[in-house]
Amino acid sequence: MGLKNSHLIARAYPFTDIFTRINKVDADLARRPVLVAWMLEDAALQSGWQEGPFLGTERELMEQFNISRDTLREAIRIVEARGSMQMQRGRRGGLQLLRPRTEDMAAALAAYLQAHNLTQAALRSAVSAGEPVLAMLGDEELFVTLYRQTAALFSTGKTPGTANANRAMNISSRLLESHGPPPENGIFLGNEALLCEQLGCTRPALREALRLLGDLSILTVRRGRGGGFSLVQPSPDAMIRRLFGLFASRHLTLADLMPSVFGLYLIRLRLAMRNLQLLDDQTRQLRCGEIASVLHQYSEPVRWFRLQGELDRVCGNKFISILAESFTYYLARLNQTDESWNAAITRWNEIDAALLAAGSELVQALRDGNAAEAERLHQNMHDHISWALNCPVKSRPIPALTRFCF
Repeated sequence: MGLKNSHLIARAYPFTDIFTRINKVDADLARRPVLVAWMLEDAALQSGWQEGPFLGTERELMEQFNISRDTLREAIRIVEARGSMQMQRGRRGGLQLLRPRTEDMAAALAAYLQAHNLTQAALRSAVSAGEPVLAMLGDEELFVTLYRQTAALFSTGKTPGTANANRAMNISSRLLESHGPPPENGIFLGNEALLCEQLGCTRPALREALRLLGDLSILTVRRGRGGGFSLVQPSPDAMIRRLFGLFASRHLTLADLMPSVFGLYLIRLRLAMRNLQLLDDQTRQLRCGEIASVLHQYSEPVRWFRLQGELDRVCGNKFISILAESFTYYLARLNQTDESWNAAITRWNEIDAALLAAGSELVQALRDGNAAEAERLHQNMHDHISWALNCPVKSRPIPALTRFCF
């Protein structure tokens, strides 16, 4: 299992592209510590990710990953900033596994969304569409906590009881606000001394914020004379890697995830329906035709995920997109080890025709603007998939919309 066995994911499942992309080892040495941090968390997953045990000593990890001490130490600073591990010094020390806090993950996600120029209006839409779904899932769901904390931090810059997350978020937000969304070729910020002077903060506080941005691939470093830091357009891969550690440390199984995954997909469907209703009839029919086109191109389970991809395009909300893609990647990892996925291989054919029919009716409901029928069919498709995966739905039924109102 792990990075070297990514070819296992190709069997019959629609995860190959994302799995290969996330696990890719970048040749750019400047990105090496971030990738080593990712490999450390991957190794933690393979070890069972129990809080407390050591992943290895510094020397053992240098030999295991064939990297220099400087690269390993910077990678350790990254995972320590994430709250997923901590280096214990001394003769009996080593890299100790921790449980990342949702508050710190929410701060990272809020910074990522800010770099993507998510508007307050788009956030309000996601909250409005999401809150009824979150309420039915229950406060104990990790997804619910993460969703709410990210929304609160993005809109106010504060979330309860997270001084470190707030400090890093505050400084990173000021950097992003003062320079706007990074252009395609990036924007040079200056060196550490200049940034401390401009922001009126200490070097440790600045470095905490810069580490947050660097871990999200929003920041690059230019070495040597005239060097400094630049903001660049973020890639979703770095955020997906961070959320992976949060999910893995909780030992979330397929059955654990299904209510949250379906809840997220339902939020996306509601936002997509709202956007479709804002279009003129000709454009709406065209977009629905594009959604329908994927239904006959694929069989299950690829069809379901391609359908979700088309709905994501219509939804057009970065908050929903990054959460959905992170769940998809984590599901891809579970595909390697979770018996539910393997057992489902022989069951997809049994539900293929039913899902195709339900998908076609769903698209027709979107054409007609029939919100309640669209959600009923979406629930029907989810129930079929839950049966195929032998994962009964744990969440209570979510009342369907009868009209579009956001």
